[in-house]
Amino acid sequence: MRRILTPPRRRPTELSALSNHFDTTVLATASGRRDALAFVQQALFAVSDQAGGRRIHRVSLAGWHALEDSPTWVAKIRGGTSLHTTVQELHSPSTGVLRNSREVFDAGSTRVTATKLSPVGTQIDVTTTDAPPGEATTTLTNVIAGPVSDGRNIVWVCEEWPTSSMSIVRAGDARPVVRSLPPGLLSSVTCDEVHWAAAWETPALAPRLIVADEPAELIKAAWESSGPSDPPWEVEYSSEGVVFARTTPRGPSRGVAVIVHGGPHSCWLPTFSPLTAMLVERGWTVVHPNVVGSTLGITFRENVRFGIDDAADLARVIGKVTEDGVPVVVIGWSYGAYLGARAATRDVRVDGLVSLCGFLDPKDILESEDTGVKRFLARAKPPDVGWHQISATSKLVIHGATDVRVPVDAMRRYARTSATQYVELEGEGHGIATDHGGALAYGALCRWLDDLDPWDSELPFSPT
Repeated sequence: MRRILTPPRRRPTELSALSNHFDTTVLATASGRRDALAFVQQALFAVSDQAGGRRIHRVSLAGWHALEDSPTWVAKIRGGTSLHTTVQELHSPSTGVLRNSREVFDAGSTRVTATKLSPVGTQIDVTTTDAPPGEATTTLTNVIAGPVSDGRNIVWVCEEWPTSSMSIVRAGDARPVVRSLPPGLLSSVTCDEVHWAAAWETPALAPRLIVADEPAELIKAAWESSGPSDPPWEVEYSSEGVVFARTTPRGPSRGVAVIVHGGPHSCWLPTFSPLTAMLVERGWTVVHPNVVGSTLGITFRENVRFGIDDAADLARVIGKVTEDGVPVVVIGWSYGAYLGARAATRDVRVDGLVSLCGFLDPKDILESEDTGVKRFLARAKPPDVGWHQISATSKLVIHGATDVRVPVDAMRRYARTSATQYVELEGEGHGIATDHGGALAYGALCRWLDDLDPWDSELPFSPT
């Protein structure tokens, strides 16, 4: 048995005026899409959303019941106890998220040992109590969900760009059965003694909740709902050279928006993004690159020269996706904004540069009090940006007023530089966590993009 459940849409907010895609419920916690589901006393709970309107839902076949006492990131769950809604993160022994460097999972005589590698990757060792040591299997992979065990099966999901795969080890077996998934993300895999559950989404399909009796049924359900038969946009994946995904509108393209993730040890997985959906419905081709140093298994390598090797990768992507006659802009989150500035100094066309809670030059973060930033500067020594080379490039700087990772005072100076618009988000930190902040930020982004390429009333799309 398997069922695919669609979360209820969010209540309309300020963001709804920009695009109704912002009314989509995203199953995620503040830390991402790994901890959004948990069974507690045979009841399934789901956390949403990643920005604004946060809720915890008790899910049943009869529907989704939003708990009234859940205005923040919810909740602390402990096996056999009640649900608490007073803390920011979701902790559950049944979610199988690898929190420690080494964890052990048992199913009958089968044992799976998962060892977290730094900064990316997991070593999976599978043994049985009655098998000789030489028959143990060892796999180095990039686990994105699990391991998790119901006592009969041990399951984990691995990233294999742009798809993923689920490994299932049954009690008594020493080798996992590996089954492929379509492009998309199967996340937050969890179980109790009876049921399995996971969240499933693709760039063209808003998140769904899958509930099944067996882990293999989760895979079947993902294939059954791999995307709409007539998607509003097309997604193309590239694995040659630099890894990237390109989402194109059905009609003519107004321009190319390259959205660069932060980190630098982060990555873009094929998930549904309301921001991407908004840009595509407004006629923009959206490209998500995973440059060298990203925490995809196929893109990560040691000894990356940050600001050099990854900036060269980004420049190569821009060169590949540039279209004649339309503008090319780079939209960078955090470290991604710096990469955009570095790429703009190279021999590629960048007509506009957007910083979303980011920095444009290492000088911007010299006064940061964040220990992670201090370690990064000391270890990586990223090169300065040749500011004279991009001073005339149109720039939009959007920054949180309470950001301590990238000090806001350093970013305010850009308000006084040429060709730059500066937007400060009151109450926001290093990221956009509220609907109000999102409406200000993405509204400013839309207006800035319209200035680069005004709307053509004869084109077969219009802003919502």
